[in-house]
This record gives sequence, structure tokens and C-alpha cells, in this order.
Amino acid sequence: VTSGVTFARDLGAPLEDILFVKQRIEKGEIPGPRLFVSGPFIQHKPYFEYEKEFRWGVNGAADARAKVQKVIDAGVDVVKLIDQDQMTEEEVKAVVDTAHKGGRPVVAHAHREEEIRIGLKYGIDSFEHRQVGDNLGRMVQALRELLDRSDAVIVCGGLGPTPDDMTRQAIADVMGVELERREELVEWVSALFTSRGRAMPENNLRQCDVPVGAEPIPNSVGTAPGIKAPVGDKVVYAVPGVPYEMQLMISEHVLPDLLARSGQQGAIVSRSLKTWGTSESGLAEMIAHRVDAQTNPTIAFLARGIEGLVVRITAKASTSEEARALIEPEERALREILGDLVFGVDDETMETVVLDLLRKRGLTLGLAESLTGGLVASRLVSVPGTSDVLKGGVVAYMTDVKRSVLGVTAESVVSSECAAQLAAGARRVFDADVGLGVTGVAGPDEQEGQPAGTVFFGLALGDGPVEAVGTQLPGQREMVRQFATISLLNLLRMKLVSMG
Repeated sequence: VTSGVTFARDLGAPLEDILFVKQRIEKGEIPGPRLFVSGPFIQHKPYFEYEKEFRWGVNGAADARAKVQKVIDAGVDVVKLIDQDQMTEEEVKAVVDTAHKGGRPVVAHAHREEEIRIGLKYGIDSFEHRQVGDNLGRMVQALRELLDRSDAVIVCGGLGPTPDDMTRQAIADVMGVELERREELVEWVSALFTSRGRAMPENNLRQCDVPVGAEPIPNSVGTAPGIKAPVGDKVVYAVPGVPYEMQLMISEHVLPDLLARSGQQGAIVSRSLKTWGTSESGLAEMIAHRVDAQTNPTIAFLARGIEGLVVRITAKASTSEEARALIEPEERALREILGDLVFGVDDETMETVVLDLLRKRGLTLGLAESLTGGLVASRLVSVPGTSDVLKGGVVAYMTDVKRSVLGVTAESVVSSECAAQLAAGARRVFDADVGLGVTGVAGPDEQEGQPAGTVFFGLALGDGPVEAVGTQLPGQREMVRQFATISLLNLLRMKLVSMG
């Protein structure tokens, strides 16, 4: 209030607690701005057990209506909906319709395309999302609105060489200045094309234009320099939309500049423990007591789909070394809990870990893939230097190929027996130390009486019998194939780890 804030919004708080604060402010018992509240998030289900007070899961349309009506009756101002793409459309419709009948708007997260689509379809009132098309007027308006309530704005995209790349001009208009061509950028972009044995197209000169008074941000991996533009005592940063260019420029230039502008001294360091082999809810339960006790460092749980489930530890300290020292005991404690579920750290992937384990033991690998159709081989060969480990792979999709090339005799090709024979065949065909095989039903239809998501893995290693395991994987066809890929690699990882 003393800073001039006249109203605020608090979304996702325990219902009774936040209404108690709101009522005390309205009665003048405590100072505070006019407070608009939603109470708990309405979503598919809470991420953790301890979140039940501020995240309400819904189970069916009737339950959705009842829970929305409960927060309306309690006196909330808005209804907050998240993860609507994980709910049924009947549940989303029930949330929105009940809120609107009660005179409450619905505010929703919109991090994913399907979230946005579902929200638009059923009339969600506003999103926590800002995306502007290639329209100069709308871009200028959006920048001005954001600068009105922010000290810094980061714009992603629109720095290319074509006429519809308007970010440079939009920033210049907001600054009230013209664009100027920077000769040092012309030399740099021209040299970049020359180093690639190509002539620079004339339109790439557009990327050398910078608003007067702004500074270019170096781009070490692309042709589009970024922009750092002062607007009064505020700042606009513009970075390319290409993900790896954007990520590098933000980490190397934008974030350090923001930290310097904030006047804060210190370092924030994170370490990500990547896991595979348990469910999201199972992992959450395993580490819940560590999450409850967190201070500095903090612990976050991140689901990364086919890249695994990530436990991220983040510490803040005066220096990076001090922050890492805070992380280390927490990492040890989490590793004791998670054990062999942890397959990698930070930038490591399942494929880099498996290849390193094979390489350290001097083992070569052969593959026989059915439902994954080459995805296992593709993930492995994405890593430089794989040729010293991976001898080759066979995509044995049709039954007669399984039999004629790999020697499969199993009557059912969707079985553990077939998976074992695929693994043995891969080892034999490629004269490899290790053979992997995978077969199953990707869907959507059943095969041999087995439902979609049924997958069998085979592993041939050493003089012992060939191992085979089966599982049931969730999701649509592509998700089943991707989950089968990382699960097969994880099976091999666990086997190699057990060998010492």
C-alpha cells in the first residue's frame, strides 16, 4: 500500500486462509490493497499430496460443478483453472459454465497449445499468456502495456531477415527513435556467411538494424543479433525465436544484465536429477518429506515426458561455489532415497549414459526394433561418437522379417518369447556383445488380443539366458513408442549398473 499498490490478485491459495486475509483487509483490520482471490486451483489432480489445500482435483463433471460452486459460495472473485488439457472436455465445460452462472470469470494457465485450444473452445475469460502476431501496431501496443507494469520485457522472435520480422521496428517505435544500420554488424554477418562459403543475401542486412540508443546482443550461433533497448529507466530485450539461440543469449547476456540492474549480488545454481522407472505420483511420494522441509536449496518436481522425471535442486548464495556447496548434501539425501531411479544429471540423457556404460565395459550393441521403428537407434546415433558402440539395428516390423532375418520362431510376435528372440537375433546378426529387442502394440487397435500399450523388451548379454520383461505403457500411439524407447534403454542401463 505504501508503494502505491491499489489492488492485487492472489490465485491458488487455501480457501479459508485467503478469504480470512481478504475480509480483514476489507474491514480495515490490516493494511492491504483491494484483493481479488480465487482460492484453490481447479485442476485434474494435485501434483503432490501436501498440495490438496491449494489445488483441488476434479473427478467428473458433477465433481467439477460442486467444487466450483463451493468456492463461489465462499466468496471468491474469480475461478482459477490450470492443466485443463489434462481434464475431460465435460469437466472443463462444467467448470466454466458453473463459474459464469455464478457471475465469476475463469482465469486459466495457457502454457501448452492444447490448453489454449480447450480454453478458447469453452469460453475461459483470460489467460496468463501473451503472444502477438506479425502486426506492428499490436506489437507496439503490447510492449507499451507490458512496460507500464514491468521493469523489463523480453521479446522472443521477429528478428529474422524477412519483412514480417517486425520486432526491431516495434522496439524503435516504443523508444520513439529510428532504426540505424550498424556497420560492425554488417561486417559480422557478412563474415559469417563467408565462413560458410555463401554470399550474404541482401535482405540479411535487415538484421544489422538497431534502434538508435539500443545495443546489439551478440549471437554466437546464428545470424540474428539480439537487442538491448533502454526505455526510460526500463529495458526491452529482444532475442531470436530459435530455441538454442534464444537460450544461449538469455543465459549469457540477458540474465546477467537483469541481475546487475536489480542491484542484487549472488548466484543461483541448479542441479537436475533425471529419473526413470517410477510414476510421477510415486516419485512425488518418495521425496515429499524433503520437499516439505525445503528452504535453501529448494526442490522442484518436473515431468519431462520422454526425457524422464526430473528432481531439480536450486540454491542461492553469494557465489556459485557456495551455492553448489548447499546443493551437494541435498543431492546426496535425494540420491539415497531415489537410488538407481536416477539415471543422469543436468545435460546427461538416457542415451549418453547408456553409451558411456557400454563404452567403459568395452561392449558393443545390436538392436532389433518392431513397434519403436528405429527410435532406439535414432536416439543413440544422435550422440556423437556412437559408432564405437552401436554396430547396427534392424527394424523388423513385419512378422516375416522377424522370422527370416532375426530367426524368431515364437508363435506370437507380441510376447516376451518374441522379445527375447529379437534380442538374441540382434546380437547374432551384428556379432555384438549385447542385443536388445522390443515388440508390442503401439495402438490404437489391439493385436493378437493384446491391448494398445502392451510392450515386451528383450536383453541378450553374456552367457546367461536372454532376459525378457513385459509392461503396459500409457498414452496414444506416439507416446507408447517413445516411452518404450527410453524404457528399453533404461532396462539396459540397470543391467549394466548391476554388473558393477
